[in-house]
Amino acid sequence: MAQRGAGRRAVGTLVGAAIAALILLMVIGVFMVLSGFLSNYSKMVTRLSKERAQSPVIASAVDAVWSVSGSDITVQLESRYSRTILLTGVAILWSDSSLTIVDRWNSTSNVDIVVETPDGNTYTVQGFPVGIGPGYRVNVTLTGYASGRQPVTVQPIVSGSPSVIAVPAAAASRSPALFLLNTTALDCTVTWLGGATVNGAPITALIVAPGGSARIDIYNASGAAVEYLYSIDAYTVFNCSADIAYDTATQALYLVNTSGVYQRTLDQADQWQLLNTDCAAQGPGARAEVLATANGRYLLVIRGGGSSYCIIQLDTPGGQRRNTQLGITGTMTAGGRTLEAGSYTVSAACGDTAYILLYDAENNEPYIASFNATKGATGASTGWAIVARAPSRYSTGMACTGTELWILYERGSIYTVDTEIAAISYVPVELPFYPWGPGDRLEYTDNTLVFARGDGTAELWLIPA
Repeated sequence: MAQRGAGRRAVGTLVGAAIAALILLMVIGVFMVLSGFLSNYSKMVTRLSKERAQSPVIASAVDAVWSVSGSDITVQLESRYSRTILLTGVAILWSDSSLTIVDRWNSTSNVDIVVETPDGNTYTVQGFPVGIGPGYRVNVTLTGYASGRQPVTVQPIVSGSPSVIAVPAAAASRSPALFLLNTTALDCTVTWLGGATVNGAPITALIVAPGGSARIDIYNASGAAVEYLYSIDAYTVFNCSADIAYDTATQALYLVNTSGVYQRTLDQADQWQLLNTDCAAQGPGARAEVLATANGRYLLVIRGGGSSYCIIQLDTPGGQRRNTQLGITGTMTAGGRTLEAGSYTVSAACGDTAYILLYDAENNEPYIASFNATKGATGASTGWAIVARAPSRYSTGMACTGTELWILYERGSIYTVDTEIAAISYVPVELPFYPWGPGDRLEYTDNTLVFARGDGTAELWLIPA
């Protein structure tokens, strides 16, 4: 019995030792697995940390700018990073508070992506993501996205895997470009810019009446340069009591001076015809604008030297000519104020509405007023309204783009006015000159302000807007 008990104890000891060894092996195995996991995890964390640490480096090595042309916006990226990165999309916050995100899940047929290699070759990419190697340049064009609004923030999204980086894009900077007119211009220079027919050919015409002269110069502004074509004798000196306007629909050029309102085409062989004497200018600040309504086209004349205005119906909806000798005159009143024109009065027209810088007859404060021909063509004062108090008195020009006004003041301050909500914004543009002196000589085309400097120079400036 004693031997049997000793045997059992020996077996128990062996089993216990085996179990202990098994447990030890399991612990060692778990430890080895855990050590391997921790090592891999440590390596992964280290790699992620290094890649995340590279995010600022990647962001600083990517140059991004954007530009707007008409209703299209183009975002351009150029990489100086040492390895290939991915452009995964573009995010844009607009001036109307809407947000556009274009990526692999939100791509449309209105997005064009062109890649340029360092050696100058280009190719098109269909959708995101887009690989960007060192020295590569990518242009992403969103067609039609900028219609009626402006970008506030543009951020291309770049991936350095697995890090995703938003790279702020800056507006592409353009410096003001200088052209020279055919002659020097003094104070009281007036201009017009738009589609016109010149000697039977349609062009983008810049019409300049140099202050102190008795001529009207015609330029072709259709291309990258501004080309002088010829001059028309105005038979009147532009001294702030004369102005010009052009009607694209009827191809008629109008001249307002202290004798009356005259009309002709831009054809060199044509002659001036007296249209109306009731609407003659009365003093400094005379302005003329063509307004188009559903009931026909009208010529609004701010007669200058006071609060009188005059409106002439040029045709009917069917194009039938009216008796333009009959002008309807009235007094410029709005918001309980009588408004007057002065030497620094400027104006611009959009559709059936003209916008004019005028002055309160009582305290001489400057206001931006509007005249709507659809409401006020019968001469009723209901056509007049106050848009906003003007930032300053001394303007050198006004231009209109839909519901937005551009105003350039003496010493170079530029403002925009949202006419729908009466919001005035300062535009931080540095000009290499000081605009000076009265005259309405600012125009707008294709995101560019066109300004005839005057001030005894022949300078014509194209200012990025």
